[in-house]
Amino acid sequence: MHLTQYTDIGMRGLMYLTQHNRDSLVTVGELAEQFSLSYNHVNKVVNQMVNLGWIHSVRGRNGGLSLSIAPNRLKLGTLIRALEVDQTLIDCEKAECILDGHCCLQGIINQAMESFYKYLDQYTLADIVQDPTSKILMQMHRHWKAG
Repeated sequence: MHLTQYTDIGMRGLMYLTQHNRDSLVTVGELAEQFSLSYNHVNKVVNQMVNLGWIHSVRGRNGGLSLSIAPNRLKLGTLIRALEVDQTLIDCEKAECILDGHCCLQGIINQAMESFYKYLDQYTLADIVQDPTSKILMQMHRHWKAG
């Protein structure tokens, strides 16, 4: 299994937003620059997370982003499930297959995926931004303010 770049961008952005000990809001440009990502890609992911209610967005000169939900309430399985656009590991409809209707593989894989998400739901965004991660995120914020 491989998570998409879209999910990776979303998770990095959410992790960065957990460190809120600063006066100004985080901008899409800041996220893009801090993680060396395309502004347009970050903007697309951020817009979805705003629509999902995870991020609060303020427009205007002093605008930016902040988390709408406490990190300890954002379960990893829920986050990744929502960000992953195509969760299909095997698509029996895409290519003609002689086993169609007589194969158990897709059902087993679907059960494994559900177990994967249930396991991730034991953890929250708060769990993955503990030390040493939080120290690095705080350094990134300090560097941004100094720069």
